[in-house]
Amino acid sequence: MNYKKIGLILFVIGIFLLIAVKFVGFATQNTIPSSVSVTRPVTETPSGGGAVTGGGGGEISALRDFLIQPDLLKIIIKQGETKREIIRIKNTGDQLIKIDSVRGEAVDRFMAISDTSFVIEPGQYKDVVIDFFAKENEVPDAYTGSIIVKGNGITKIVNVIVEVKPRLPLFDVTTKLAKSEVIPGENIVGEITIINMGDLEGFDVKLHYAIRDFNGRELIFREESLAIEKELTVVRQLNVPSSTQPGTYVFYARASYGGAVAVGSESFIVEEIAFAPIVKSKVVWYILIIIILLIIILLLLRRRKKKDENKDTVARIRREKSPKIVYVGR
Repeated sequence: MNYKKIGLILFVIGIFLLIAVKFVGFATQNTIPSSVSVTRPVTETPSGGGAVTGGGGGEISALRDFLIQPDLLKIIIKQGETKREIIRIKNTGDQLIKIDSVRGEAVDRFMAISDTSFVIEPGQYKDVVIDFFAKENEVPDAYTGSIIVKGNGITKIVNVIVEVKPRLPLFDVTTKLAKSEVIPGENIVGEITIINMGDLEGFDVKLHYAIRDFNGRELIFREESLAIEKELTVVRQLNVPSSTQPGTYVFYARASYGGAVAVGSESFIVEEIAFAPIVKSKVVWYILIIIILLIIILLLLRRRKKKDENKDTVARIRREKSPKIVYVGR
């Protein structure tokens, strides 16, 4: 048995497996999921006012959908302050869209929405004015939530971060992420800067940093005490739990001293692991089983060869030790 050939075969199969994994992963990332519908271009109605109809008896299916821009709002306001933002809702379908409701979720106490029910013609858009405000006695913090828009059985969500700053801040906090996209199980690395804006120096602040979703839930957090003079920058990391679903999340930092609080936040995206669908592929499992079987066969053959070699060695030793008969001629 030529063991070099078997080793070469195993090596080739391993290379083939790696190529297959990369190919399937590339194909997976570039395949449109079955749940996503492809939008056809909206056909404008001729100036004469006549509706466009399909010829040859074919029927064109109606398409209802809308787009919201932006899909993330980050509002930084001080206690007692008000800020105005606008979200644009565009009808990207070819049918009239009736928006039934526009409402806040989890951060609704910080907002007043101008229009909550209206209709949008195909190809047209509606600008919705949202006034964000914080009460004088609002606790400084970073609050996460969303704006939910519903219409024609379709629901779209705009993620919202509301950072409430103190009117007379003792210090400030800013955050900066090393990268804005990670996968479950990976670390999100953030640079946290605490700036002393008062006259007090040489005191300890309590630093709380966490990963939050837009329901206000903390996935993971850490706390520590840090001494600060005028300015302090630290780099901290948190592990994104392996069970985290793909989507947008918030890296959040809060520094507190006595009754003074300062916060900073930055959004990031948790991406789906491209390798996950590959592991479920039957072809990959078949290849792995074949490789395992070949390895087992190789080990058995080597064991058998070793036994044969031992037998040959024993036989040779016996031959060498056996008495030799010498015939002497007369």
